Amino acid sequence: MNIDNIIDKIELAYDHYLRQGSEIMFNTFTDHFFDKLDSMPSCKLILEDLESQHKIDQKVFEERIISEFFYDRDFFVSDEQYYVSYCYQYYKFLRNRQRTQGNYLNPYFKEVIWTDKSVNEEGDRMKLYKTDYVRPLVNYIIDHLKDESLILHCLLRYKSRVERFKTIQDLDLTESIIQKDLALYLFDNGVEFSKEDDTCNGRLDFRISDASEHYGAILKCNNKPFVVETKLMKKVTIGLIRKSIVQLKAYMNQMSSYGCLVVFASDDNVNDIVNSIKDDITIIPIYLGKTLPSKMH
Repeated sequence: MNIDNIIDKIELAYDHYLRQGSEIMFNTFTDHFFDKLDSMPSCKLILEDLESQHKIDQKVFEERIISEFFYDRDFFVSDEQYYVSYCYQYYKFLRNRQRTQGNYLNPYFKEVIWTDKSVNEEGDRMKLYKTDYVRPLVNYIIDHLKDESLILHCLLRYKSRVERFKTIQDLDLTESIIQKDLALYLFDNGVEFSKEDDTCNGRLDFRISDASEHYGAILKCNNKPFVVETKLMKKVTIGLIRKSIVQLKAYMNQMSSYGCLVVFASDDNVNDIVNSIKDDITIIPIYLGKTLPSKMH
């Protein structure tokens, strides 16, 4: 799944959440929305990083302290990242309290102090929670996903280079050769990377630094590295790709990084097979065969 698909998936989930108007089911719908975000590896990593950068003492939530801030707009204007982190951690605090105290708990929007200073109607407070409390969090995630898309744009240009100009198709290819070709491309485009770093799960192919610059844009992923796993497949199968995804996810979890899988193949069905795989990991197929695009199935 590419970044645009993930963003569309987030927006669709948020739109569905926004249209839910039940106060009784408010917490359930909110929990379901956050579970959707948590099910996407890239989103989960962004939220974990956000929380680690601005860890807030639980006493702040237990005693309902909002420091020098009183209204949500004061929070947001002063420090957007802190505000978003505060909202996310306070939500987690309330959800955990709901679990430990049983099924009954006030709707989350009634627990947010500053909303009761803004409006009186319950329906308005419900909407305010979704638009002023949850939406900034959604925007934060999407902005960081777009940072990741800069790296993917660089890799997609490499894909276009190989497929359009047949730069390596006539070689007796091995994984070592394709990795060297990709390494040269990254180097020529100012992308800083290390190659074949040792991990307890094996040797990852590429680890792209957030200090890189590509066409004037800084490549960054929330100040985390980006790992690229390359595979050369004579015959592309869903099983082989899934096995490669498992390996990539192990690297990503160990290094707390983002990443994608690049599959080199002469198999005419590589694009169809990759598109059939439903996973939040981005897969970039690079076709090495001789069939014209108009003739491929």
